[in-house]
Amino acid sequence: MNTAATAFLNAVEACEPALVGMVTARDQLSDGSEITITHAGPPVETILKEGPLFGAVVGGLLHEGWNIDDAREAASSSTALDLRPNQDNGRAAPLAGVITPSMPLFVVHNQATGTSAHSPINEGSGAVLRFGAYSPDVVDRLAWLRNVAGPTLGRALDEHGPISLRHLVAGGLRNGDELHNRTNWTTGSFVSILEPALRDAGPDGHLVADFLRDNSFTFLNVSVAFAKCVLDAAGPTAPSGVVLAMASNGERFGMKVAGAGPGWVTTAAPAIRGRLALGSVEADASPLLGDSGTIEALGLGGLALSTAPEIAPFLGCDIAELDRRSRAGRASTIGEHRTLQLADNRGAPLGLDVTRALASSVAPTIDAGIAHHLAGIGQIGAGLAEIPREALQQAHSQLRAPHNNERNITMTDRTAVAPKQVFGEDYFTINAATTALLVIDMQNSFVAPGAVFEAPKGREIIPNIDRLIGEARLAGAPVIWTQSDHSPPAGGRILDRHPVIKFTPELWIGDPSFDLYPEMEQPLDTEHRVVKHKYDAFHETDLDRALRNLGCDTVIIVGVATEICCESTARAAFFNDYNVVFVRDATAAFDPAIQDDTCNRMDAMFGRAMTTEDVIADLGGVV
Repeated sequence: MNTAATAFLNAVEACEPALVGMVTARDQLSDGSEITITHAGPPVETILKEGPLFGAVVGGLLHEGWNIDDAREAASSSTALDLRPNQDNGRAAPLAGVITPSMPLFVVHNQATGTSAHSPINEGSGAVLRFGAYSPDVVDRLAWLRNVAGPTLGRALDEHGPISLRHLVAGGLRNGDELHNRTNWTTGSFVSILEPALRDAGPDGHLVADFLRDNSFTFLNVSVAFAKCVLDAAGPTAPSGVVLAMASNGERFGMKVAGAGPGWVTTAAPAIRGRLALGSVEADASPLLGDSGTIEALGLGGLALSTAPEIAPFLGCDIAELDRRSRAGRASTIGEHRTLQLADNRGAPLGLDVTRALASSVAPTIDAGIAHHLAGIGQIGAGLAEIPREALQQAHSQLRAPHNNERNITMTDRTAVAPKQVFGEDYFTINAATTALLVIDMQNSFVAPGAVFEAPKGREIIPNIDRLIGEARLAGAPVIWTQSDHSPPAGGRILDRHPVIKFTPELWIGDPSFDLYPEMEQPLDTEHRVVKHKYDAFHETDLDRALRNLGCDTVIIVGVATEICCESTARAAFFNDYNVVFVRDATAAFDPAIQDDTCNRMDAMFGRAMTTEDVIADLGGVV
């Protein structure tokens, strides 16, 4: 992993955001006025159209004491109000995200960096302000939140003291919450922590506790403030291309990306596809709304859907779709959270990267509530929206390239700047502290005598592989094992190329052919294992993530088959910016006649082809 990526991952892990209190919006924003209204998404580029953001602004003005005619006229004007994006003003809020001066806000603070983020109290579901509704019931609820819930929460938090949010978020991810459209566990735990202080905070404490508990989305607003606080704190360390904020205002979708300048990269807001309320049709749905995409920027929400299987019916999809979206999200990030683990015990993905997202066949996903496209109606469903490829492409094109003083040197002058390229030269050395040994596909199907895909010399290389495994363990270099599972449908075109896999369980998980060959070293319980569905061990697996979290920048490749899975993985490693060591006498080909040619090609263009003895010597072992 490069230095910038490591610094960013470490900075995220160092953040300890806590919920510390409440503040009114006018007191939080020092340069605001009574006509300052902040909203979700990037800046509004034109006069507000008659949609959910318009409705939420009208409702916010009614809450501030305006009459309906003046409120609608002001919302329709380009000059009557001071409209600003929440995320440019220390705030974040779901959906329309409208915040007016008298609203109470949660204060989430990271003491180490002095970074804070603020979010309003969640009103519940259905016809509420954040979905663009502004009926008298909506305005009455906003008044109760301002006059009763906000002050009561403030007194309770003062009595209780700061509430660590990392522990709550970690618990939610392990218990079915993805922290965007499902916050059931985190809401219940949050209310349980604060309830004694709420009941001591005044005569309305029990009403406030009941309101918070009965609304399963109470923690959503805390979650989006948590994500913003973490990304704001760690953002200065982020490598170029990492997304630091995502939001949409119903018209425009925006991203803030490290290395792409301080402003928003914007494009048309994407549609949300999902489950609609009875009587609603797709044409009724507003495009994506909300600052909650910043939850996805932190690697949660739509990038962690697999940890929340119960959310599938709510979003109008099945569990297989959740898993597919989660894999795509993970493939679009640069690492994993260490302390925020999903239900499958893997770290949640971290560091959404525009370059990786563009390389994915499935765009990263934001899961979101769906508002009616007309103002005043409210929520009509929930579903999934894909991060627009246009925004990813714009951000990628704006990334600052490193300065190169040699850019304009003529071809005839370049040999004076650097020596002529020599293919196969040893341009790196092996450092055990940053090197992993990859044992590729030493499975019964490839190694056992008489196996369907037996590599002729697959058993002959076992002594060298065993030696390398032993030396790697002694040197403290991680050993990672891969196994091919080409069972339908994951095997894809491999099934057509090799019908024996398609029509028999050869190389299917659960079949003996899938198992590692027993007459060799076996994985330790602590060693990482990768199940892959294609020849390349990086393709749609967590191998890249595992290597980066281990701090590895070099891989040593051994196993079978030289010209198929070993070569495919070596090329992918090189393209993912790892140093590659290809071990000549610890890899075996299906066609022994091309073993040397493959190794020479690796040595010439992709890394170093070395012998077992040379690798052990570089690792510091005894040859």
